[in-house]
Amino acid sequence: MMNKTAGIHMLKAKNQAWEHILEIARRVHSETPALSTFAPWPTDITIAPQAVPQEQPETAINAVKAYGASHPLIKAVQDHADDLVWKQSYRDDDLGRDFMDHYGYIELFGPDGMFISHQCRGFIGYWGAGLIYPMHQHAAEEIYLVLEGSVTFEGQDQAPMLYRKGQTRRHSAYEPHAMRIGEKGFMTFALWRGKDMAQPPRLMV
Repeated sequence: MMNKTAGIHMLKAKNQAWEHILEIARRVHSETPALSTFAPWPTDITIAPQAVPQEQPETAINAVKAYGASHPLIKAVQDHADDLVWKQSYRDDDLGRDFMDHYGYIELFGPDGMFISHQCRGFIGYWGAGLIYPMHQHAAEEIYLVLEGSVTFEGQDQAPMLYRKGQTRRHSAYEPHAMRIGEKGFMTFALWRGKDMAQPPRLMV
């Protein structure tokens, strides 16, 4: 059984890992005009209680750890992947087992994030090669920054557009959009804003 001192040391190390990732994300935000214009860096960030979720998407986490990338934000996530709180917005019945095995994200900050903020939500997400994320929408306004890989975004009234590393894509509130993931997969730092940003996405199929 772990003694109290060892537990405190482990908690401190985890906090430091989370804060390291948060600091790198803050630098990415400040160095990317499209992100800093979309939403200012939140000023109400506090670390969340570190409750361990009941189930983590292990296959997706392992894929993230094995993902070839040089971006410092991805590398920081990979270094501490097992200490982060990974989420999935759907179930097998929604998108299938293969999709769920190759998809996952952390809510770095937000109402339900590793860090709590009610001003903005920040996500670091992964989708595996060849996945199709069907048409969906959400109440929040959204911006994606492609950290690594490529993705083709599709809209109901827009021609498909391919986005690569360093490019950004915005969606308005309730704007329908779909994603086709490129051959290397896709990793992103995404922001949500708006009064209803706590509402989850909804599939349109």
